[in-house]
Amino acid sequence: MTENTNVPDLNLWLDRAYWEAQNQLRIYFWDILGNVSNAIDPAWFAQIHPSHKGKKLARGNDLGGFPYQVLDLIRDFDLQNGLNIRVLNWFGNGLYIFVLIGKESRYLEKDFFEQNSFHFGLSASPWSYQELIELQLFTKNPSAEEIEKSTHIQWFKQVETKNIQEDIQAKLTAEIKKILKSFLIE
Repeated sequence: MTENTNVPDLNLWLDRAYWEAQNQLRIYFWDILGNVSNAIDPAWFAQIHPSHKGKKLARGNDLGGFPYQVLDLIRDFDLQNGLNIRVLNWFGNGLYIFVLIGKESRYLEKDFFEQNSFHFGLSASPWSYQELIELQLFTKNPSAEEIEKSTHIQWFKQVETKNIQEDIQAKLTAEIKKILKSFLIE
């Protein structure tokens, strides 16, 4: 007899320990993102990108069928002149840093991103995380033609995680500060 895969697992639905563990993970990462946000001096944003909109934490329940949390810094999503740094915690997929840069902006220095193990996104939209991550639509060394053809400039990398909250927090904070410092006008 073939098992019907369309029948939901009601035992899992009623498994309180499972759902409590899921909620603890969400709280764990939410606290990390909040602490990283608090560790970044918003005064840098005005120096780097005067039209910034600060920082924001958000969460959702369905990105490719998985919950997610984001921390956005600078928050100017204009594809021509904007700048945004996003930390994406995508349950079941990993923890990532994305840097969205307007095509007309002064932040197009690709050497920094290549030297720091970022990938250049080749998706049609900067919000196509499934294409970028699951389908691996990226390159490590984009050509001038690939950058020119792209509708947007986006660099990203996965952040390796350990089981200790402070390590993840410290690693994210250090990565973001390194990115922000690379954008500061001297």
